[in-house]
Amino acid sequence: MSSNVPAEEATSAAQPAEERRAAVRYRCLRDCVVRLEGATPGIGDWPGMTYDLSVLGVGFTILYPLALGTELVIEKFGRSARPLRAKVVRSVPLEFVWMHGCQLVTPLTEEELQEWLK
Repeated sequence: MSSNVPAEEATSAAQPAEERRAAVRYRCLRDCVVRLEGATPGIGDWPGMTYDLSVLGVGFTILYPLALGTELVIEKFGRSARPLRAKVVRSVPLEFVWMHGCQLVTPLTEEELQEWLK
């Protein structure tokens, strides 16, 4: 018998989840370009979408799964903002995309965070 409840919801229903994030997250639905650290820009790019952002981390979706620990560069599509260098700490399937949570290698300043949120 299969269940339609995502694993994350099933776990949280069994026991309350403890918030472990050290920084406030902001909704940030923006098109982005994701690539492996060291890949050639434009050749190894994957289109994606950020869904939340803090000074310490970013969440985004792409069509592909990524292994934990994978190092990435994430660029905001269109407007200029500092590219994010990040390491994958969470990766889960969601319908037809993969949701990834990453820790930023270098935290954002408040000004850099605001550039991403524009």
